Amino acid sequence: MTPADDTTPLVSAGDSRVSGGSTAVFTMREAARVAGVSVSTLRRRRDELTAAGAVIDPNGWQVPITALIAVGLVPGEGHHTDDNDTAATETPEASDAAAKDAPGGDPDDGPHAVVRVRELEQKVRELSEQLHLWQRRAEVAEARAEERARSLDVLRIANESERLALRMLTTGTHDQHTQHPTATTAPRAEATAVPKPTETETAEQSPGADSARGTRRGGFLRRLFTD
Repeated sequence: MTPADDTTPLVSAGDSRVSGGSTAVFTMREAARVAGVSVSTLRRRRDELTAAGAVIDPNGWQVPITALIAVGLVPGEGHHTDDNDTAATETPEASDAAAKDAPGGDPDDGPHAVVRVRELEQKVRELSEQLHLWQRRAEVAEARAEERARSLDVLRIANESERLALRMLTTGTHDQHTQHPTATTAPRAEATAVPKPTETETAEQSPGADSARGTRRGGFLRRLFTD
């Protein structure tokens, strides 16, 4: 198999290879150039080309001239195709696809790619600025949260101190009220105590008190009757 080079002329109805048959096999781009159509046209008609003998697989396209003639892309004996009709079937989408398939025809190349890169760089800068802004806001919020936590700790400590002082004051007052009634009731206990007996009562209550009284009484009677 000998692929056609760039200098191969377009096949026409008067070409001996078409009229007499040929074994020339072309790649996808070569077949499009020979047929005078775009690559997208060949892709749309790949089923017809395969049925006419073309081999299309991941390794590439192998399109014989007979397949191009059979599907009417190349005029041959017994088949005439109007070039104007073929050109009329081309759509803007097909033209764009052909431009992409052509070497150096990718719209992303050249000035368009530069503009696209600049737009992406601008977006990256904007995202970086937004990220920096959100990081700053997060730092400020964290600092405020820490300050609020410290203020709450100070208030909690002050509250505990005040509660402890109030408890101490309350405990001291309760102790004073508890001790005061004891001091006032002591004299009452002493006042209600049994009075101390006198000497006369003590003598009268002693065992020899009755005998002593009897002796004094007997002496008094004797002196009375003697006189």
